[in-house]
Amino acid sequence: MDNFKREEEITLEDGSKYVIVDSFELNKKNYLYLISSDDEVSTAIVEVKDGILNEIENSEELKIVFEELVRRNQEEINKYIEEANNN
Repeated sequence: MDNFKREEEITLEDGSKYVIVDSFELNKKNYLYLISSDDEVSTAIVEVKDGILNEIENSEELKIVFEELVRRNQEEINKYIEEANNN
């Protein structure tokens, strides 16, 4: 995954642009968490295999990957929740 860096902007095949927010390995697979850099905000979690981004089609795998993403970013998530509660 050396060719994918945090905060790098990438363009998908459909022309949509995303920024890499996180990249990690789980169960010998590589994943990216992406947030759109277009006007419409959207997110994606994709598997990287041989340098190609692939949709995660298995719902159980997606759940496990999402849980890992939350675990990795728990401190930042808690900070945002606290800020929201204080406003």
